Amino acid sequence: MRLHKLSVIGTILLAGCGGSVSGDNTGATGDETGVPSDDTGTPTADTGTTPTDDTTAPAEDTAAPADTGGPSETYPAFKPDQPMLQNNGGNVLTAPVIVTITFPGDTNAANYEDFGDKIGATDYWKQITAEYGISPAVSGASNHARMTDPLPATVNVTRGTDDLASWLTTHLADPAKYGLPVPTDNSIYVIYVDPKSKFLYQGTEICSSGVGGYHTSVKIGGKEVAYAILPQCDRGGGILSETTLSSSHEIAEATLDPNPQTSSPGPGWTDVDDAHLAWDFFMQFNVENGDLCEVYQDYAYRPTTEAGFTYSVQRQWSNASAKAGHNPCVPVTKVPYFNVSTIAPEDIVLDLSKFGSGKVKTKGYSIAVGESKTFQVGFYSDAKIDPWTLKSIEGGPFSTTKTHNLDITIDKTSGTNGEIANVTVKVLAAGKNGYELMAIVSTRGTGGTAVQHFEPIMISPP
Repeated sequence: MRLHKLSVIGTILLAGCGGSVSGDNTGATGDETGVPSDDTGTPTADTGTTPTDDTTAPAEDTAAPADTGGPSETYPAFKPDQPMLQNNGGNVLTAPVIVTITFPGDTNAANYEDFGDKIGATDYWKQITAEYGISPAVSGASNHARMTDPLPATVNVTRGTDDLASWLTTHLADPAKYGLPVPTDNSIYVIYVDPKSKFLYQGTEICSSGVGGYHTSVKIGGKEVAYAILPQCDRGGGILSETTLSSSHEIAEATLDPNPQTSSPGPGWTDVDDAHLAWDFFMQFNVENGDLCEVYQDYAYRPTTEAGFTYSVQRQWSNASAKAGHNPCVPVTKVPYFNVSTIAPEDIVLDLSKFGSGKVKTKGYSIAVGESKTFQVGFYSDAKIDPWTLKSIEGGPFSTTKTHNLDITIDKTSGTNGEIANVTVKVLAAGKNGYELMAIVSTRGTGGTAVQHFEPIMISPP
C-alpha cells in the first residue's frame, strides 16, 4: 500500500519528530540537483546492477569505526547494519504482464496505457526488481481495457465489503464478455478508478484518507490473480504525476508480493529479517519494497534519461544498495546518502504472542524501567558531505501517541562520516507491550529542502 506523503508527514509531526520536511514533490523533475528534495538509493556492483544517476557508487568498506570517532575519508566509514527485505517462499511474478483498466471519460487513459506499456522496459524497472529475479514487465494494446460502463457512483472498500474486488471477480469470470484479457500466472490488473465515482476506503473518501493506492489478489477459477487499485487524486502534485507515482509503487509490490492477504501460496518478498524487527514496528508492518521507501522526502523520481518515459515513479528498496552502505532506495540521487547506524546492538527477545508470533530474537538494547544505558551510533555517508544533525523520536513516522516512556539524550547532535555519537536512554515506564520503539533521525537541510533518514531501535526489558 502506498500512503500519501502528506499523511506521513502529519504523523511524523504528531510523533514529535520536529524539524521541517518538504511538501509533496510527485510532480518534480530534475530531482538529482542541489540539496535533495526527494529520497533513496541503488543496487551496487556486487549484484551486477549499476546506478543511473551519473555517479559512481563508492566502494564498500567493512572496517569498524575508530574509537575516537573522528571524520573519515573512507566512504562509508564502516559497514552499516541495514535491514534486508525477505523472500518468504510465496508466489512472485517473474515475468509480469500489466493490464491497464480505465473507465469512460478518463482523460488520462492513454497516458496510463503508455505508462504500463513502457515501465517494464526501463532501467528504472531493472533497478527496482532485477535483484529479486524479475524480468522486464510487458503490456501492449491487447492488455489495454477501456471499459464501456462506468463504475457505480459510489464504490466502497471496507471490512466485509469490497466493491472493487467484486467488480473484478465478476468481470474476470467472463473476460471476453467484458473486454478483459484472460488472466495468466503473471497478470497484474491495474485499475485506475473512475474519477467520477466517490471512492470510500475504510469509511473515508480515499483522496482525503492519505492512501495513494493498494494491491491484493482475488481467486478466479482456483487461481490467485494480482490486482492494484489506483484512485486518481490531486493533492498538489497533479493527478497524472501523483497517480503514476502510486502505480509504480503498487505494480512493483504486486510483482514481488502478489498474494499479500492469502495463506497459500502466501507472501513473496515482504518484511525484513528478524534482526531488524525495529523496522517492522517503525513502518507499522507496512514492509514491502515500496513501503520501505515512501517515508523519505526524496521518494519521488522522474527519469531524465529514459527515452519516451518521463513519468513520476517511486524509488524502491534495494537489499544490495542497503548492504553496501548506500541509499537503500533506488535509483539513487546524486547527493550522497547519509545516516547513522548502531555500532554494537545487543541480542534481545520480544514477546510477540499478541501478534501471533511468539517470542522473537532481534537486535536492540535491553534496559529495565528506571534504568539507563548508553550506546553508540556511527555517522556514515557514501561520499563526502557536510555535517548533518541528529535528533531522537519515540515511536515511528506513523505513530499518533504522545505518551513518552523514554528519556533520550545524544551527546553529539551534529557530525559527519566516521564520527560517533553516544545515545543515552532511560526507560521511564514500560510500554503497552513491555517494549519501546525509538529512532535516531538524521537531517540535512532546512525547510522545504530538508532530507531525513532513520535508524529505528528497539528497547526491551531485561
